[in-house]
Amino acid sequence: MKHWLATIFLMTQPFCLGAEESSWEEQAFPVQKQILGEVAKGSKVEFSFPVFNPLESQIKIDSISSSCGCTRIETTSISVAPGGQANIRGSIDTVAYSGRRTATLTVRITQPIIHEVRLRLEAFIRQDLVLFPESVEFKNAFAGMTQESKTTLMYAGTPSIEIESITSKVPWLTCTHRETFRHEDKSNHEIMVSIDKNAPIGLFREQVMINTKSPEVTTIPLLVVGEVIDRISLSPRSIHLGTVPSGQTQQVNLVIVSRDPATIQSISSADWELEYELPVAPKRTHLIRVALVPRIQIVETPTKIESSMIVQATIDETVSIETPITAVLTPN
Repeated sequence: MKHWLATIFLMTQPFCLGAEESSWEEQAFPVQKQILGEVAKGSKVEFSFPVFNPLESQIKIDSISSSCGCTRIETTSISVAPGGQANIRGSIDTVAYSGRRTATLTVRITQPIIHEVRLRLEAFIRQDLVLFPESVEFKNAFAGMTQESKTTLMYAGTPSIEIESITSKVPWLTCTHRETFRHEDKSNHEIMVSIDKNAPIGLFREQVMINTKSPEVTTIPLLVVGEVIDRISLSPRSIHLGTVPSGQTQQVNLVIVSRDPATIQSISSADWELEYELPVAPKRTHLIRVALVPRIQIVETPTKIESSMIVQATIDETVSIETPITAVLTPN
C-alpha cells in the first residue's frame, strides 16, 4: 500500500527568480513531504501546508485549485502578514472515492511577486477498512473531568486484522481498543478515545494513529476534534449585530452551559438596555432570550459601538462570564 505523500513543487512564471527570491520561497513553503499513512473508507482525512512570511511585505494567495474532485480546499484566498503564519488546509473525500488518488494543488501568489506553487497529494483509500463515524468528536467536554467518545473500525478481508496500538501526540488524549464482532472474513473494532482532566481549555483538532500488524503493517489516521470548556461557558462567544438603526430593538439567544447546576443572577451591558426573563431553578444548561436596545438613542452619522454583555452566575460561588458586542448605529 502507498503512503500519503505531499510534495511541493515550485514553478516560477516566465521571469527568473534570483537567489534571494529562491531563499524566500524555501522559507515561505518549508514543508516538502507529509506521510499520513493509508486511510480508511469513510474516514475524515485532512491535510495542511504551512505558509510563513519572512518578508517585510504581505504574501497574498488569491486562488488555490485542485486537479482532482476528491479534494476540497478550506480557503482559497489567504493573506499572510510580515512575520506571520497561515495554513493551506483541505480534505479528501473518502466516501465517493477509493483506491489510489493523486491531486495537484495549484497555489497562485500575487504578492510580493507573481508565481505559482504546486502541491502534490497522493492517497490510497482502502475499501476493506471503514471508520464509522468518520471522526471522533467531543462536545461540552469540561476542564478537570475525563470524557470518552468512540468510533468503530470495520474490516472485511482475510486474514483478520489486528490492532497493535493507537498512538497520540498529546499526553491528555489516550486511546483503547477492543474487538466487538468477528464472523468469517469480517470484524469490528471499537476505538475509545479519552480526554483526561489535564486537557487545556479551548478548541482542539488532533489526529491519533491506529497501528495494525495484521494482515500487514499499516497506520490509519483518525481525526479527533472538539472543545474543552471551563466550568461554565457562554455562547455565542461574540455578538455581531451589524447595522442597527438607533433605538431599534435587537434579539439575541444566550446559551449558558455549566459543569454543575448554576443559577443565573443577572445580565448587564454598559452600552445596551437589556430585557430578559431569568430562570429561577439552577440548571446545567440555560437558554435565555435577551432584547437589546442601544443606550445611544440619536446619532447623526454611522457610529460603531464596541461593548460586552456580562452574565453573573452562581455555582458554589459567583462567577462572571462575558461576550463582546459590536454594532454600527445609524440615524433613524
